[in-house]
Amino acid sequence: MTNFDQHCLTLRAALFASLGLAATACESSGPRGASTASAGFRVRTGPAQCDSARSYTPCAGTEADLRCRTDADCNERPVGMCASRAAVPAATMRAAEPAACDCIYGCSVDADCGPGELCVCGPDLGSSASACVPASCSSGSDCASGVCGLSIYDDGCRTTRRIACKTSDDECNSDDDCKPNERKKPTKCVFVEEEKKGQKARWACRAAECQVGRPLLLDGVVHAAPAARRCDWLAAEIDGTAPELSNDERALVKEHWLRAGALEHASIASFARFSLQLLAMGAPADLVRETQAAMGDEIEHAKTCYAIARLYGAEASGPSTLPAATAPISSDARQIAAALVAEGCIGEALAAAEAAILADRCEVPEVARALRRIAEDEQRHAALAYRALAWMASAHGAIVDEVVEDILAAQAWGPAPREDGPGATGPARHGVFGDAEARALKARAVSLAIRPALAAAVSRAEAAS
Repeated sequence: MTNFDQHCLTLRAALFASLGLAATACESSGPRGASTASAGFRVRTGPAQCDSARSYTPCAGTEADLRCRTDADCNERPVGMCASRAAVPAATMRAAEPAACDCIYGCSVDADCGPGELCVCGPDLGSSASACVPASCSSGSDCASGVCGLSIYDDGCRTTRRIACKTSDDECNSDDDCKPNERKKPTKCVFVEEEKKGQKARWACRAAECQVGRPLLLDGVVHAAPAARRCDWLAAEIDGTAPELSNDERALVKEHWLRAGALEHASIASFARFSLQLLAMGAPADLVRETQAAMGDEIEHAKTCYAIARLYGAEASGPSTLPAATAPISSDARQIAAALVAEGCIGEALAAAEAAILADRCEVPEVARALRRIAEDEQRHAALAYRALAWMASAHGAIVDEVVEDILAAQAWGPAPREDGPGATGPARHGVFGDAEARALKARAVSLAIRPALAAAVSRAEAAS
């Protein structure tokens, strides 16, 4: 079992404990559906005819948790297979998790998929297995432009698949139209949902820039304050001599911690907004109290990140203005639930897993100590988000269930990481992952901790209602 998995399973146990539940059997240690890092434009010309074969270990019937025994038991959807999943030893969690059998599903033709979905063959997904993908068109004849395309967008955390028409509102026709963004990250032409109020879903150039932590999201866009020269946002305990490293590495690490400081500062606004929404919905006092306490944690996180950036050569910095902090606050249950899942249940949980692993690898003592504190706080914040989601589900069960299903159904998660992946001996020594390893960690955290915890939060509320 990798170091990634050990940390992800520890996170999983904490999230289940926050719901008053014992962690159930784990997701498969292999990918449920491999994804491609390319997000190029693929044209769909008509119905699919796919090979539904999928590599899996058949159920032996001796597993401790038998949710199915044979493929015939997997009949909720077509092309069901009963797969065996390995046990998790007790050393990695509070208790051992037994081997289990569970159903997985593929597709051969569009009719195998649910409403609003179409079957896409494995080669088109960069995978050995076919999958059902959300779709708003089935071929070019459904589109005014005559072009219906498959979008595969790897945002750095997860891969989102969509089938959609090309329109006159699009920013790009193919990857060739896309240039590096202002942060010099390469971009791909992909389909994106509404990002700003009144802005239509469209094909646009986007980079792999998923933000870990609790982002301040407005209409799908992450907001953070630019850096300003100031000294009142520097943690006093982070002080000393800059570690030895190359100029390129130093610049990368410095910019990472400045960006992290801005995002932690924005998290204060995210928690402030959520505290008001909790009050509007009549939430229990403990949820409101813990949300306010989390704002104080994020202030300290921001100060720590800005101080670490200074350690690596940045001038004394802190946040400038953040106009998005005073944006109108939604009282719509669906919007609140969607933000809670994205910002809290996913963002905070990913932040906890990443900080915990980096704390183990970091060779700079004051940075490693700071990462451990952040990991503990973010895990507590993630647990708070799951309890809040369970409470929301008790009052708005159908809405919360739909929100969770929509978010998880739209995602395809990458393969398990290699322990010697990018960043293992590079910037991770200074608290920064390489892009490839960060994506791999996020995929494992979602598979082992976040997906099952989201399902448990909704199921707990349904059982109580």
